[in-house]
Amino acid sequence: MTRSSDGSVYDQAPDENSNGSGPEIKIDLTKPWFHNVRVPSMDSHFSTSWAGVALKTMALNGGSACVEKDMTAAIKEGVAYSTFLEGMTAAFPSLNRVFQYSTGDQELVCCTFASSNAMMQFEFDGDRSVTVALLTNDKALSDAFFAWFKDNTTKEAPRGRVYVLVNGQHGPEFRTLGVGGIPLERGNYEEEVLSGYDRVVKDLKSKKPAGRIAIFSGIQGGGKTHLIKGLLDEVDTGSFVIVPANLVVELAQPSMIPAMMRLHQQHGSQHIVFLVEDADEVLAPRMGDNMSSVSVMLNLGDGILGQILDIRLVCTTNAKHQEIDVAIKRPGRLSAMVHVRELSEEKSTEILRRLTGKEDAQCDGDCTLAEVYSLARADGWVAPDTDRKVGFMIDKESRIDVLLRELSED
Repeated sequence: MTRSSDGSVYDQAPDENSNGSGPEIKIDLTKPWFHNVRVPSMDSHFSTSWAGVALKTMALNGGSACVEKDMTAAIKEGVAYSTFLEGMTAAFPSLNRVFQYSTGDQELVCCTFASSNAMMQFEFDGDRSVTVALLTNDKALSDAFFAWFKDNTTKEAPRGRVYVLVNGQHGPEFRTLGVGGIPLERGNYEEEVLSGYDRVVKDLKSKKPAGRIAIFSGIQGGGKTHLIKGLLDEVDTGSFVIVPANLVVELAQPSMIPAMMRLHQQHGSQHIVFLVEDADEVLAPRMGDNMSSVSVMLNLGDGILGQILDIRLVCTTNAKHQEIDVAIKRPGRLSAMVHVRELSEEKSTEILRRLTGKEDAQCDGDCTLAEVYSLARADGWVAPDTDRKVGFMIDKESRIDVLLRELSED
């Protein structure tokens, strides 16, 4: 940044074909922000950082302070992206759409608007969630926009929404992956399993749970994945996050605390439920190679951090009860340990007859749930269409279904 003999201020932006030198741009506070900064020539995507550079440069030279704010909420049930954005442009006609990005299977992913004194970017995830980032030197515009945004969105997330951890522009953050809840077919399980499942549901919905850690263990093909999907469908009081077992230890890092705080506050201080798949290494008795992971589990499940952010953990494992660290099983920490076994011959036959509609269908001996369904398919049973309406989109098997299918049964 340089000042000429007449007092004018210039921004000397680097040119991609030069060694740090480039055409000088006169800073003129009476002109739009995009006249006070060079168009970025090497950005791989359209970003609000362009406006941030201009607005902050103007502020440094006597202009109004740059206001930067973001917010995440859910578009109200039944409202399409296009309708939502039409309402926004009607309320703020000075904002013009300058960029949008769509994918083949989603109506809209990202949309950017700009005016002479602002830029805002909307990001949509496909299941009603919308995140907006606004940069402006007009505080009145910022206040008016976010008042409109709150009036036209809701803090209630779609039932069954699942998040994943990603590295965002400002560090770790949680992004929605999709909606993965499916009503549990209770007729597919023995009473012992259903009793434990109901206890987990009760604790996940409770503000004062009997325990913050729930464990689903048992054989492959027993139906643990469908129990998890049932939790996603029944529990509407938590934000569910899929976390691979080898990343559990990362949840205790200082950089993770702001992300967890934002997620906790995003939907009216809902509790956070971490879904840990194949959790053997974070549940096994503490040894030299898993000491940190188990310690993090205990801290999240019953420590100060876990209580302040109201964290719950749901783990799937093939480990037996005696192979789990004794501290995790302590009363007050463990909500329930639900062990899924093979179905009895009587229960297997009951399920097979229900699926096929044939009273003479018969299972020879105890079977896993997967084996019963395999027999039903061989006998002509066809799985029903599971497409379902989620807000304003049809949610077919997608990323979340693939990940959830891998829980416990692989």
